[in-house]
Amino acid sequence: MLEKLLKHSVWLVALLLLGSLSVNQANAQGIGGPYEVDDNTLLLMHFDGSLDNVSDSSGNGTAHGTISYSQPPKDGLGNSARIENDAPSDSSFITIPHTDHLSLTGSWTIEGWINIFTFGTGSDSYKWVPRLLNKPGEDAFYTGNYYMEMWGSGRYFKQGYHTTASGSGQWIEVDSPENLMEVGSWYHWAYIRDAENNVMISLIHELQSDGSMEMVFFGVNPYDPISESPPLTNDNDLHIGFAGGGGDSFLDGWVDEIRISNIVRNYEIPPVFTSTDQLDNQETGMDYEVSASAYKLGESSTVSEVKVHYSVNEGTWQEVALAEDAEGTFTGSIPEQSTGATVDYYYSATGSDGLTAYFPNTAVTDSNYLSFGVVDPQSQTLSLSFEEGDGTPVDSSSYSNTIETQDTVEYSQDAAAGDYSLDLAGDSAMVISDSPFYSSTEMQFEMWFKPDSIPANETRLAINAGSPWWQSNFEIKFRAAGTMSGGSYVPGISDPTPFIMDAMVMDSTVEANTWHKIIYQVNDDSAIVQLFNENEVIIDDAVFQIDDNDPILTGGPLYIGGVGGSDTPFFDGKIDNVRLYNYAKDELTITAIEDQPNDLPKQVYLGENYPNPFNPSTTIRYNLPTAQDVTLKVYDVLGREVATLVDGVKQSGRHQATFDARGLASGVYLYKLQTKQTSLTKKMLLVK
Repeated sequence: MLEKLLKHSVWLVALLLLGSLSVNQANAQGIGGPYEVDDNTLLLMHFDGSLDNVSDSSGNGTAHGTISYSQPPKDGLGNSARIENDAPSDSSFITIPHTDHLSLTGSWTIEGWINIFTFGTGSDSYKWVPRLLNKPGEDAFYTGNYYMEMWGSGRYFKQGYHTTASGSGQWIEVDSPENLMEVGSWYHWAYIRDAENNVMISLIHELQSDGSMEMVFFGVNPYDPISESPPLTNDNDLHIGFAGGGGDSFLDGWVDEIRISNIVRNYEIPPVFTSTDQLDNQETGMDYEVSASAYKLGESSTVSEVKVHYSVNEGTWQEVALAEDAEGTFTGSIPEQSTGATVDYYYSATGSDGLTAYFPNTAVTDSNYLSFGVVDPQSQTLSLSFEEGDGTPVDSSSYSNTIETQDTVEYSQDAAAGDYSLDLAGDSAMVISDSPFYSSTEMQFEMWFKPDSIPANETRLAINAGSPWWQSNFEIKFRAAGTMSGGSYVPGISDPTPFIMDAMVMDSTVEANTWHKIIYQVNDDSAIVQLFNENEVIIDDAVFQIDDNDPILTGGPLYIGGVGGSDTPFFDGKIDNVRLYNYAKDELTITAIEDQPNDLPKQVYLGENYPNPFNPSTTIRYNLPTAQDVTLKVYDVLGREVATLVDGVKQSGRHQATFDARGLASGVYLYKLQTKQTSLTKKMLLVK
């Protein structure tokens, strides 16, 4: 959830000294209008009975569908524009012809009044995501240069921009809390992009019955000036009341006093956070240093005080005033806490005018805090033996994590160790533990399991979920035909993907009604998964080289037997002796062929080469269920044979061959295993 809120911005390189005035800010002025044109106005529409634009930098509006005029939000604004979309056939909206002035890349302030009359709550509605305005993207409307929209499924406001023309681009956004929008209420909405300080600002005021304006949301999102900038521009017309595509974004309501400026308008608003420390789990025996940077728009006030507020184990809130250094950064520390403590915290910044901002934006209103756990760096963070024999399972580690169950679970005396195991008997049965102590850059997870039947593809045996859930710190899942893989989401890996479990699929299949043990470990340079039989003899393994890259630290729930909030299958069977360590407990190695068990493979199998990519050599593993004549050859992408690794009769069992690519050029190569009945081919990458 934190990823949708303000992000950690240690990369900001141009912080404004506290109290100074940005050169691209206009003089202070009231919020809401009526506004007058100045040299920085790119668009200004009063909607006083027409769609005239009083700025020379862009053209007048064109009506599509039914546009009428009625009373404005408050006195002095003339009329407002009613955009009528009572039915899908109405298709009412306004367009402003494109000019280069409306393609925005630097600092800007976009603002306007909006009153939503009706809206949809799902994607089947034509007014699910009504827009105040959108400069739709070239390839797709949703890759907009800038946009301001309301999501009916949560009644929250969203603003943002897109950074590239491809689907791999990013949406840099600020979201308000859910359930902010009330039907029939007038809101003045300002969207500010401060390119000097690399932050986006959302400022929403609700008109009160006495004509006053109450600020109901103030949100900030720092952005990376390199990877998240500049906004993607296009030559499309600006749309008001519709996204310009998609069919689910029509506004049924009113708009007024829409203005676009190529500067940061100098409003009296709370301080703006440009960076904050967001801590991962911390070690015991030390204070926890934090810092934050903030500035004030305009020259009428400065940042007078920054604090960190913290609560230990959901106890009483305490606060520490942070000291300002010569660079304008506020620093301090949260006091040392004992192992196993959970610390929630947030920041506040108050200006000399008395206005206060919070980080995260909704910390005070929605109890949406930052948090970390206090850990021993070499410790067992979970221990489930199920020896209690009844009731809710108990974590016997020193962290005493809270354990919950879903659906029907029963204790069984068919155990892999001790007297009891846990039977996940219900159709959606699983064990759940929401704790900050599970995620770690190095770890070892192990458990015993006994499936009642061969699990379906994509069944999760265990996952420390992220946000989204599949970006996990670690997970173990079943693949097709009862094979298994383990892995993590490792952001620094791009080949093949950050989901390294896709490259860590083991060859062997599990058996129904048989105990197995599985271990997944991440050490300083590798991720390893190992599968054992009921006698704790290793059956199979897989490894992936991660070098100096670390798995994502999620802090999300640990699910055993399924995944929360997804439609993936649930594990049906028994589990026992679940153990998790926040370090690589044992020195695991990939088994040599001669050390593997004598159980014969059930089919011809060609494994993934390791390492891959490789330089200059790699190992290829293959299995034969019977003795037979076999060839294993390597080809380039043009189909030319470059090496013969195996040619002749091989005995049944597990085999491996080494391919030495010295003398060959970098690139993709194919390796092909050929028997009388079977032909299997896979790819590998040589990188020199």
